[in-house]
Amino acid sequence: MALVTGAGSGIGKAIAARSAKEGAHIAIADIDVDATDKVKDEIQKMGRSCTVHKTDVSDSKRVDAI
Repeated sequence: MALVTGAGSGIGKAIAARSAKEGAHIAIADIDVDATDKVKDEIQKMGRSCTVHKTDVSDSKRVDAI
């Protein structure tokens, strides 16, 4: 299981994809759910589970809730 923040684009997206390719199930924490929904679909096509959590990672209570 990998929890990846900011996985809607850039480095976070690359980390999520690489982790899924290596066999991890992915949880994405990002404020932009539209972008992360696309990443979720890509990861699920790899045969991995992926959940998206709309989260502002600067809010520790929201991060703890994941």
